[in-house]
Amino acid sequence: MPSRKFTRRIQDILDAIDEIQQFVSTITFDEFQTDQKTVKAVLYNTIRFS
Repeated sequence: MPSRKFTRRIQDILDAIDEIQQFVSTITFDEFQTDQKTVKAVLYNTIRFS
């Protein structure tokens, strides 16, 4: 991954958290578990910063 400023990286992580919250805010955990697109979207936003 290219070098980035620390503050920009933190902002990217916070943006990913906001996006995840939007994905799951209107569904139950059981719905989440069976919605493959939402699961993959959440996983993508989770692992892209590891």
